[in-house]
Amino acid sequence: MDFVIPKGADFDFTIKVLQEESYLPQDLTNMEQAVFKLFDIKTMQLAHTAILTVKNAAGGCLQGHIPASVTETFKVERGPKEDKYYLKPGYQASILVSFTDNTNSITVLIPEVYVAPTGG
Repeated sequence: MDFVIPKGADFDFTIKVLQEESYLPQDLTNMEQAVFKLFDIKTMQLAHTAILTVKNAAGGCLQGHIPASVTETFKVERGPKEDKYYLKPGYQASILVSFTDNTNSITVLIPEVYVAPTGG
């Protein structure tokens, strides 16, 4: 599934964190903090940071929000005309989840993040 951010619109998203080498959800009951960072794929410069909240601790679900005022600043990357200007990934994201018991932290990587044009 692609991670697509609508340019110029509020963007609410849910991330499901899985246990390492498993398809089972990571229990987030003892989560201290989860930080979402979005990086420009070409320059690796930080484009946005957001603090995520727990949506369902037992189910490993985090939720986040990027306001329209921020998504408006994101660039839409497109392929060449002969390929019908398909969307190309312009960003990549990482999510760092830390826990109160200091056992370990989890890093989730989203290697390709797309920005899609909206409206007119």
